[in-house]
Amino acid sequence: MRLTLVRLTKDALGLPQRGEPRGAGEAELQAGLDAAARLFAYCFLGPDDYRERNQDAEAQERRLALAEAAPDGREARIVSLALLTGHAHASLSERFEASVEADPRG
Repeated sequence: MRLTLVRLTKDALGLPQRGEPRGAGEAELQAGLDAAARLFAYCFLGPDDYRERNQDAEAQERRLALAEAAPDGREARIVSLALLTGHAHASLSERFEASVEADPRG
């Protein structure tokens, strides 16, 4: 799962994948991975437990709204990863269940 987060982040930032030459994007990658990990942690812990441990819960909630609005974006892919691997908090599963069922693409 960690490797999937890395691949999603590299893809979203346009950074080289494994086996490709590395550029000067290491700092950008680290920032992107931190952001991906925070959203995944929010998905895993749920809003209440995440808020107890972190100061950026509102920012993560905005990213969840972005995931709903842009289902092909990086945030939506991170949320999907949490849901599909069974690592999503029950409240998140309930919130996104209707969206998944309503998707006409199947």
